[in-house]
Amino acid sequence: MRPAPFPLISTKLMKAGVPANQPAIFLRMTIARIGSGAGWIGSLWGVTERKARPAPTREPKRRGELAELAFALKATSLGFAVAKPYGDSERYDFVLDNGKRLVRVQVKSATRCDKYGAYFITAHRSSNATATPYTVSEIDFLVAHVCPEDAWFVIPVEAFVPRTSLHVFGKDRGECGLFWRYREAWELMRG
Repeated sequence: MRPAPFPLISTKLMKAGVPANQPAIFLRMTIARIGSGAGWIGSLWGVTERKARPAPTREPKRRGELAELAFALKATSLGFAVAKPYGDSERYDFVLDNGKRLVRVQVKSATRCDKYGAYFITAHRSSNATATPYTVSEIDFLVAHVCPEDAWFVIPVEAFVPRTSLHVFGKDRGECGLFWRYREAWELMRG
């Protein structure tokens, strides 16, 4: 057997109990675990329970990067072609190709809810320490990931402009709040 081209990765795979000749199976298993529920996804953010959980252990930049990875996986699994602009100068994080048009997407995440079960989502960019709301000319959708529930809110920019923050509610609150109808509304990006 010839040596693996990436020894560090091979060592980690072996420690995880993956035979050296089956890394592709391991990748599929990992993707299946990511898509299997909030428990595993939530653990990426240091979140284990929905109520009364400790403050997130990851810094905001890291949480944003994890949310973007989770979004890319989810959107790809739903059949969208996903592209990420070079750098972080654009107002949007991703461009999705739905086969008919290109859609600009800003990704946000929430890891904690308040005592009423509401998750706070920022819907703005910061410039000179001022919250500047997103506009129709900058993004098409804000996609918010509620990490503890592995729930996605796909919100058209027109639905929240000129707000600079949003509150979305967990599934135990039912059809609650202004944005409940956008929960898992991926079909909006196909039109």
